[in-house]
Amino acid sequence: MIRKDKQHIFIYIFAPRQTIYDFVFTIKIPIISYLMQADNTLRLGAGKQKSEIMLAQKMSDDLALCGISCTISYYEPHDPSKNIQEVLYDAIRDNEIDTAAFDLSHLPLYDIHKDIVVTAISDRMNPGEGLLISSAAYDPSLELKIKPGSRVMISDVRQGGQLLSILPMISLIYNTENTEEQLFTLKNGQCDVLLMSKNAYEALIDDDSDITFLKLHPKEMIPRPGQGFTAYVAHREDLTTRRLLKNLHHSESVQISNTERKVLQMANPEHVDKIGVYCSTDQRGYFHVDAVRSEPFNKISFSQSISAGLPEKIYEALFTK
Repeated sequence: MIRKDKQHIFIYIFAPRQTIYDFVFTIKIPIISYLMQADNTLRLGAGKQKSEIMLAQKMSDDLALCGISCTISYYEPHDPSKNIQEVLYDAIRDNEIDTAAFDLSHLPLYDIHKDIVVTAISDRMNPGEGLLISSAAYDPSLELKIKPGSRVMISDVRQGGQLLSILPMISLIYNTENTEEQLFTLKNGQCDVLLMSKNAYEALIDDDSDITFLKLHPKEMIPRPGQGFTAYVAHREDLTTRRLLKNLHHSESVQISNTERKVLQMANPEHVDKIGVYCSTDQRGYFHVDAVRSEPFNKISFSQSISAGLPEKIYEALFTK
């Protein structure tokens, strides 16, 4: 009889001693193969939104390239007080799943339980945001292609402050629903333009001739700190899963993502939705920073050759000058 739990496989054999010896010798290779297969299988959790499903599927595909098989279980919040991240964290704690993938920019800065940890971070994919413009609001001759008076839907103060600094003649609509709900609002004509991440656009929008997507460089519309990185989480004590997830880890991403998010950690909690930070490096190893504070509006850019003291310098430039 073979019984498997999360960390171990137990084999029970009820037979005479010589029979057991013969059995073990005969199946030694299959048992080793079984153990290896069990040790290289992960249970992924994901939300049921299209973008969440695609993120989990990409994680599964990337793990498959490393020889690690996966199963995916899908969840949705039934408690209005919980978001999908909290639901998946609970599933990890309850040993229903081993891991989940999240946009790093949407993870909390602090986990009060400290039992779910970011184990690996992807390379940065398609950072930044863009404007999804309805045909009624689109004018190719204008800056950012948006007609004056257009109603632009945004998710936070950071986006609003930057847009108004460029296009003061627009109207802002704040909406904190998920991107799929925001798209529904746009298509129903309740707004004219939607500001959304480039990754969300690629995940959710098929070819649609009635809308135009204008990509903005991260220096034009500075994103949330950590945007574009995928974070892979696991339980702190689950060393097996954490070891397997290291196959997805890009160590060069850590310095950049930590720098951006540390600025938020230094700021007061009420500033979380008002700050954008985008950091990049060049071939010489220099660090280039663009950051913004929306209330009061303050946008900065600078470069330096080392990362030491970089978050502190960004914070000082945003809040003390």
